[in-house]
Amino acid sequence: MKLRPRPAEVVSALVSLMLLIAVVLTLAGSQAAMTSAEPAPFGSRQTAIAARESAKLSEKIYVNSEIPVRLQIPALDISARILPVGTDRQRNVAVPKSIEDVGWYRYGVSAGTAQGSTVLVAHRDGRIGGQGVFYDLGQLQRNDRIIVTDSGRRHWEYRVVARELVSKSKFAVQAEDFFERTGPHRLTLITCGGAYVRAAGGYQSNVIVTALPVAPESAPSSR
Repeated sequence: MKLRPRPAEVVSALVSLMLLIAVVLTLAGSQAAMTSAEPAPFGSRQTAIAARESAKLSEKIYVNSEIPVRLQIPALDISARILPVGTDRQRNVAVPKSIEDVGWYRYGVSAGTAQGSTVLVAHRDGRIGGQGVFYDLGQLQRNDRIIVTDSGRRHWEYRVVARELVSKSKFAVQAEDFFERTGPHRLTLITCGGAYVRAAGGYQSNVIVTALPVAPESAPSSR
């Protein structure tokens, strides 16, 4: 003998199925939004630097003995303190403890030097929550302004030329390229990015932004 479901049971089952489909679609949409929120890389750091070198720009970049003390990125509404940092016990570049501070790799070069890469690092977010100073670093666009103020109160302006998303493993192999003390002068900003996998130690990539210096006479006055 077959038991036929009652009309009320059929309606209830259909409602449950529709709710389940709605939840699945909502979760899928949220996941898609998280994926699309990751900025697509643009430009090429190597190409931008090579173009600058081959162009033989007439601007004069003065050798600067002062250390960077403040970073401003108008497009992201960032104005943060810069602290000198070295390396940790694993020989990785140390990052300031506070998610509100930016670290300057003191074994590299300062802003406004004649050559080499001025490297600034900062947290994307904190271990217990909260957005770090470089949370939106991956949203920077070509030609966005970056201003570094040194301890002599001089301002050095840069313009963004490239944004890259580099896996941690690839970054380890290419590290020397980002920390070069020779070659055309540039500013390199680094933070975490890409997928976050707790079991694998956290973020699996690095967001790297490269900016080239603007002629001193075009930069903000230090007076």
